[in-house]
This record gives sequence, structure tokens and C-alpha cells, in this order.
Amino acid sequence: MATNGVPRLVVSNGSAPPPSAEDVASLTEKAFGAATSNASIEASYALCEILLSTVGVAGLQQYHILEDIRKATNDKKSGLRREGAQNVSKATYSS
Repeated sequence: MATNGVPRLVVSNGSAPPPSAEDVASLTEKAFGAATSNASIEASYALCEILLSTVGVAGLQQYHILEDIRKATNDKKSGLRREGAQNVSKATYSS
């Protein structure tokens, strides 16, 4: 089943390995730097789905997502990054 156009990951009993730092960084960059709102939303939900289905909410701290959200929120020169921060925050609390 898909949520907001993003396929949900199937994890059996939490046995999935944690995502690599590169995978998380790639999704974070897509969420904060996407050219369209839809692409940012899809990357945000994919990021949160991967983290919450493997390492849980601790992954937000472990992979420095909270710090990235704070930095993007305060980026006065880039509306895309601020929107991306909003999308990641929303995806976190919606997942």
C-alpha cells in the first residue's frame, strides 16, 4: 500500500538492517533540495519510513536529521530548504 505516492516498506519483526549513512544523506538532500514540492514530500516520507521501520525515532538523532531540519529552517536564502524541513517534520509526525 502506498502513502502519498510513496510505497511503504515491509519489515518483518524489525529485523531489517539500519540504512546506510549514504542512503539517509541522499534522501535528506532530495527532501531539502528537490525542485518540486511533490518530490520533496515523497523523499521526506521515504526517509521517515526507512528510519521509523528500522532504527525508530532514534534515527532522527543518530543520522543528524534534527540538526539538518534546524539548519534548513533557518536558511533565509532558500525557500526550498525551509519547505523541505517542513515536509520532513510533517512526514515524521504523520508516519
